[in-house]
Amino acid sequence: MQSAAPEAVDLNQESAATRTLYGLEEKRTEVFGRQCLLARRLVERGVRFVQLYSGGNHGDSNWDAHGDLVKNHELHAGATDRPIAGLIQDLKQRGLLDDTLIVWGGEFGRTVYSQGAVSKDNYGRDHHPRCYSLWVSGAGIRRGHVIGETDDFCYNIVRDPVHVRDFHATILALLGLDHERLSFRFQGLDQRLTGVDVEADHRRTAARERNGHRQADIAKPNDADASVIVVGRAERKLAARCASRHRPLIFATLSAVWP
Repeated sequence: MQSAAPEAVDLNQESAATRTLYGLEEKRTEVFGRQCLLARRLVERGVRFVQLYSGGNHGDSNWDAHGDLVKNHELHAGATDRPIAGLIQDLKQRGLLDDTLIVWGGEFGRTVYSQGAVSKDNYGRDHHPRCYSLWVSGAGIRRGHVIGETDDFCYNIVRDPVHVRDFHATILALLGLDHERLSFRFQGLDQRLTGVDVEADHRRTAARERNGHRQADIAKPNDADASVIVVGRAERKLAARCASRHRPLIFATLSAVWP
């Protein structure tokens, strides 16, 4: 690793066009752009797990927009939008997107209503655990497909809910792992990332089939060797468990929330 790392992280080897694609020439996008470009280089070299991180610290240094939401989200969306788009485009043109899964999300959502004092120019939102959005791309995932819907107030899920366990099971399937067979010993119990409540698993599966959303509708892996890029926070344990398995995994975190 010590002999290979210097070459792997040397971004000066990249062409001017590639550096522009990731936004390395602009101050606003340079930091996250370097992370995304480095992730591609590591995946090319067979690294199994890479974590990217957007945000951190306190106040407007992360996505936790309890205050001026417009200012906060314009700041962080502006810093990440071009680099992540560049990563997807670059993976695709190099033939890596077919066996790389990208999952973009955060740890919870935001309320649709304002938090604290409300003014025309300064308002924020609180944490909202009931529903939030994420997107996935690559690794045979069905394109242009939307699952789930909230009510008119974005407060509750009214159609096709996807439990985090189902989401983890889908990612594990793309990793070539059976979520019912992948277990780990903890405090005297054999535990699974997707839980051990078989009856609840069957209820969720039956509900999904009634709604016409079988697992194949969500994930259609091309082969058993798909790579994975996971952008999100809730999948930290998943990434740790799967990092040494069949595929590379890139894990990017948006702190503390993505709406």
